[in-house]
Amino acid sequence: MTERPPPVFLERRTYRRRRAIDAIRVLPIFGTGLFLLPLLWPGAGHRGDADAMPMSDILIYIFAAWAVLILAIVALGRLERGLAGDEDDGPEGWPGTPSTPSRPVAAGLQSRPPTTGEGGAD
Repeated sequence: MTERPPPVFLERRTYRRRRAIDAIRVLPIFGTGLFLLPLLWPGAGHRGDADAMPMSDILIYIFAAWAVLILAIVALGRLERGLAGDEDDGPEGWPGTPSTPSRPVAAGLQSRPPTTGEGGAD
């Protein structure tokens, strides 16, 4: 009988940080949907319709959605920054970049003597 591989384990902090980054990436799409939602309301902005939504209510909605998006950005940014904590950001500050390369990049080039052109003066 074959054994099942062990379950993949991710650290709780890493998992939460990745989900926070995913939420930050989806936030512009969510915001676009919030701003386009008034277009679906019946008779939005038309004065002659009896069931039309007043323009003032639409503007209040737009500014409320804008405020909610700002608060969501601040909250998710603080969450992500708090979860990043002690992780190694590497030499250039990119998350996940190791501080030392896993293998020497130009190790073979450093051990060769400099070459000179044939027949040329040094």
